[in-house]
Amino acid sequence: MILSDKQALRKCVKQVIRHTEVIDIILFNPLEDDIGIGPMLKSFPGGERLRTGDSGTPISGDASAMYAAFNALGISLNNFEEAESQQKSYSREGWLREILDVMPACRILTVVPMNSASSPAEIDNRFIPLLRVEEEQVCVGRYGLNLEAEAGNIFETAVRLGTRQIFLNGFREDFLRYCLLPLSEDRNLILHLQLDNAKDADRLVRLMSSFPGAHCVLYASASSEPGIIFSVQGRQRILPVIRSVRNIDTALSTLGFRFHPLASFSALPEQMLGRWLLMREHLYELIASHYVPLARSGYELNSEAIEKDLSGFLNGSFLSFCGLE
Repeated sequence: MILSDKQALRKCVKQVIRHTEVIDIILFNPLEDDIGIGPMLKSFPGGERLRTGDSGTPISGDASAMYAAFNALGISLNNFEEAESQQKSYSREGWLREILDVMPACRILTVVPMNSASSPAEIDNRFIPLLRVEEEQVCVGRYGLNLEAEAGNIFETAVRLGTRQIFLNGFREDFLRYCLLPLSEDRNLILHLQLDNAKDADRLVRLMSSFPGAHCVLYASASSEPGIIFSVQGRQRILPVIRSVRNIDTALSTLGFRFHPLASFSALPEQMLGRWLLMREHLYELIASHYVPLARSGYELNSEAIEKDLSGFLNGSFLSFCGLE
């Protein structure tokens, strides 16, 4: 269907974003961590006092996320006892499935340590382990470190957990050069890297030139994201994740749809759902505003093309890049 005016365009973008399955990256362990209203109330300042009704109006972002999540799940928080009773009527697995269905989620990468006994996919196959390489593994001591053996250990753990996704927090040049990048290249693993600053993105780009088969998903702080956007422009083997709403506008102008807009690193599944519900309302306005100049120039926008664009943007490109189709 050809979209003939701005209002129709905005409505189309909004509906597509609301109904397209999404991908998130979280810190929650579906097999072990607490779930439900109690942990959510403990997740932000003053949350526990909401039970008594004497804490005033909650205005924190995570308070908004909590109310948005439970509203979408069909549970009113006007009475916390009644709400907890409704939530506890679900089994653990059923509650998590309900959250993923309401989101709706295509895949959720959940960070797990090297010593994790089980895969979160045992709860729901939409949960994908993101294997975290521990800090002590990357510390080269007085007598060095057998990086070949460490690479073998990482690969064996990834195989045991049934994943190809490896996460490292921080730019560790020697460990990347002599362990993780060759491992990514040789074993067809996807490296997920959290950077401390934009300068490290330039160093990573230079380093990856020596490993033409390696692929990296890149994360950074909100203040570093603008620099990373320009560092990775045109780099097909690096997929940036832009988490800050204020940086998505720059990313759309510079990278088009070639970045991933969601990695909440939430500690709770309800928090993950609520943050996405709040985020998507900002996202559809931003994306629609980038289509408007094209429409004004005489280009015929149609709803089918927009649906294809946004499906790739919210899940398809990430799935393809990480080999998760």
